[in-house]
Amino acid sequence: MPEGYKIGIKTRAKVVEQITGLLETYSNKIEAAYCLSDEPLAVGFKTKFNAAGRSGVKVVTQITFIESKITDGLSEVVDEQQMGLFDDKDVESVSVAHGGKTVYLKGGPK
Repeated sequence: MPEGYKIGIKTRAKVVEQITGLLETYSNKIEAAYCLSDEPLAVGFKTKFNAAGRSGVKVVTQITFIESKITDGLSEVVDEQQMGLFDDKDVESVSVAHGGKTVYLKGGPK
């Protein structure tokens, strides 16, 4: 890198300014995530420096945190030996008549 591209006092001050701005922008969301979590809240900052122009340094700072942790799952018992009610592919519907009324299960009248 040429001599003029330096990460000096001004560049470091810009990083602090950007982190402060991101904290101010996301303070409500960070607070909400902190209050809702049973685990410690991790807030990360990543800064990239890149040469810009003749002697400038482009400073890009990002913030990362997880607003909420989602844990979900499904549980069912599957018995491959037990036949299902509609396993026969030729059956498109089943009707049950009771008391003068017909109830259709799966499909319906054709």
